[in-house]
Amino acid sequence: MARAIDGRHVEVPDLARLRQAHCTVEATRGLLYTGRGNVAQDIERTGGESLRGMIAARAVAGHLVGAGWPQVAASAAGAIAAGAGNCDEHAALAALLHVPRLRPQESLCQVISHEIPHVWTEVRGDGGPEDDLVMDAWLEGPAVFAPDGQWSDTPATKQEYFVQGGPEKACLDGLLAHSGAALHAWVEYERSQVPEGSLPPPGYAYPAMPAVSRAFERRIQRKLSGAGEAERAASAGVPREALEALPAMQDARRALRYGVQAVGVARQMTAGLGVRQAVAEVPALLYGAACRLRQRTS
Repeated sequence: MARAIDGRHVEVPDLARLRQAHCTVEATRGLLYTGRGNVAQDIERTGGESLRGMIAARAVAGHLVGAGWPQVAASAAGAIAAGAGNCDEHAALAALLHVPRLRPQESLCQVISHEIPHVWTEVRGDGGPEDDLVMDAWLEGPAVFAPDGQWSDTPATKQEYFVQGGPEKACLDGLLAHSGAALHAWVEYERSQVPEGSLPPPGYAYPAMPAVSRAFERRIQRKLSGAGEAERAASAGVPREALEALPAMQDARRALRYGVQAVGVARQMTAGLGVRQAVAEVPALLYGAACRLRQRTS
């Protein structure tokens, strides 16, 4: 809905791709259920267990890499066994979980931000950067298109490298199938080496941050409120008398315009949805775009 308000309509094939990417984000969070080892809210919620789990996961992954296992597969395996990880582990696991969902022209890429020490996974297709999908389960919120993301909206401030998803996924699957119990026991040993109730060093833990960029959210809120609308209309040649309409009339026109858009979005999102049912979904869609764009979805 937010992209429709922003004048960037999402076509059905891209909506399907976005949904698949979000399924991967949710699956990643589900497997790393203990939480993030460097996010203050998760450390507090788990009494430090997300931190202990992350340390154990990294210890196991480090040994696996030393034994010749690929880095991405090793990071994902350690994280699954521990149920925890930082952004590196979330990115590695998301990449490998998404392999079965890749389309023929798609590839996986891990991206590193230069703004903060942060890594995530993107799905690249043949449609250009505007259609790249960000799967960042470490952040709060859904999968997003790269131009709308917290860190992915500034291409000049990041570097990237491609992930050999198929071979690394096969490594991960084989490792879990043949050594899953041993991995869990190994992680528990490494966890036992970290004192219970451990706290991170000062400056290590981050606050939870949303996946959607603040600039995108502000742009949507401005459009929904009508801020700057008169200036844009005047520059487009709208007659002065129309611009001087009563505020209530302007609000009504704007509500009608975005309401019609929301009906279209609702029917696109749910195949076969009737107009009456779509109209009933309008308030929730508009509220979500205005007030919940940067909130976690689960």
